[in-house]
Amino acid sequence: MAAAAPSAPVFRTLSDESAGATHAKVLEEAARPAAARGHHKVVPLLKRAVGAMGKSDYRSAAQLGLKALDIDEDNPVAAHVVAIALERAGQTSLALGMYERAVEKDPFNPEVYHSLGNLAAKLGMNDAAIKLFSQALTLRPGWSHAANDLGGVLRDMGEIDAAIDVLRDAVLSDPANAMLWNSLGVTAVRSGAIDEAFTFFHEAERVQPDFGRATYNRGHTALLLGEVDEAVAALEAAVRRLATPEDIAECRVALGHALMCQGRLAEGWASYEARHDRFFAGATHFWVPGADRWSGGSFAGKSVALMGEQGLGDEVMFLSAARDLIDAIGPDGRMVIGCEQRLVPLVARSFPEATVAAHGTLRNEVGFVRGFLDKAAGDGCDLYVPMGDAAGAMRPDAASFSPRRAFLTPDPERVAHWRAWLSSLGDAPKIGVTWKSLKLDPGRSVAYSPIELWEPVLRTSGCTFINLQYGDAADDIALAKERFGVDLVTPPGIDLKDDLDDLAALCAAIGWVIGSMNATMNIAMAVGAEGWCLYGARRTWSRMGFDDLPWYPVNRSFCCPGIRQWGPVMAEVAAALDTRLG
Repeated sequence: MAAAAPSAPVFRTLSDESAGATHAKVLEEAARPAAARGHHKVVPLLKRAVGAMGKSDYRSAAQLGLKALDIDEDNPVAAHVVAIALERAGQTSLALGMYERAVEKDPFNPEVYHSLGNLAAKLGMNDAAIKLFSQALTLRPGWSHAANDLGGVLRDMGEIDAAIDVLRDAVLSDPANAMLWNSLGVTAVRSGAIDEAFTFFHEAERVQPDFGRATYNRGHTALLLGEVDEAVAALEAAVRRLATPEDIAECRVALGHALMCQGRLAEGWASYEARHDRFFAGATHFWVPGADRWSGGSFAGKSVALMGEQGLGDEVMFLSAARDLIDAIGPDGRMVIGCEQRLVPLVARSFPEATVAAHGTLRNEVGFVRGFLDKAAGDGCDLYVPMGDAAGAMRPDAASFSPRRAFLTPDPERVAHWRAWLSSLGDAPKIGVTWKSLKLDPGRSVAYSPIELWEPVLRTSGCTFINLQYGDAADDIALAKERFGVDLVTPPGIDLKDDLDDLAALCAAIGWVIGSMNATMNIAMAVGAEGWCLYGARRTWSRMGFDDLPWYPVNRSFCCPGIRQWGPVMAEVAAALDTRLG
């Protein structure tokens, strides 16, 4: 995840009724065959299981459902209830087996296909999810929940027109359904139709005033636009209205971002803590055997494992507080830094007092788990602290960002090497450019300007542009040459994605980088290069209420006036370049 922008609005694919497949009507249907077989205790057990799920007590719900299956092993609703409870408890493989059992016992039950579709979507198996939701709709034509979730998966795949068709037909059939209006709003955001999106969110709230998801999405969309005061008000209201712990955790993270945008850092960090909530969909669980997670208090004299979190850009940004943490630990303690493997040489050179080791992440049934690749690296640590928590402790207010300084130290020999190469290109000033992330799903793409819109910048005379874009950028570089007549010079002998230590030296040698907020921009500014940062919104959480990024010494912000309105931004950058270059 890039450090610059919060994620796009999220409507949870799992709709309320799928947690239900256990409503009174369904239980009545389960009761008839169970009673016919003399299994009168099954339905009371299932009702208790549903009640436990309503309290987020998924373990008890699963146990009650299993008791029902012990009595009536052929009951498909009992199998379905157990499957949902296991899925919610993070026991994915066990849940899949139980879903299969439910389908086997009742192959014409649309609720089971719907729940399976939700699980497939959660696992990123979008093609399978589409088939499962479509099967649910075949078995129950016009079912709003299945149509809603089918539209959501199509939207997440970037099939915006298809999603709109599905959702529009559904809302025409069920205009009093707040969930459908909300999902139309999220789809409108993805398409850039912001005015329509707000209309849809307001309609969802009018139809169902306590529908917290629509309030959340309205607030998150306001945040994307940089309308921070409106975002905070809506997200605070949404926290009160949302029912499930998953939705509440999602909303608290967004509210943390919004509060940081306002410069209310103490409140923002406190709300942002929800990213560690076990119910938060993107939560990372840290594994440092023998160490407790830091929960406040002094670091003095402690042995502390500082663990990188989230994406590479965030990890670099949060490392700006590492020096302060070393000082807080003092000479009687020690610090072990767990960072992305590609960063190890750079971080080790930058913080020689610390032990630096690579972390690794795996995904299991409880979500993402991160620990040291070398299990012994964290031996003897008293505490572990995620980097974002350390940053919150060291940067509790605006004053704590001063003085600003570079905090990563590039290899001086490689800096000299790259300066010699840059000199060989002539006397014109050199400017590094980077324009995208490798993760450009429909939600994240709003934070990055397409290369097609860089024309006014790249046509600036009197300078040489150095390509710093990692990944496959050949087509973009060819487009710049053919359409703009501009050569983006690619440095020889460097892997811009994986050789981050050499990239840091290259950025230090160039000294000036323009681009959207990806890992390269963060590394460039961390070694002291001037950064001209392009943002998809007027205000972003990582700027902490400042006009620029306070984590780095020298940078300037250029912000879209609205979602995907990159034209004015690129014109502003081009004008600033002309002024700077004379």
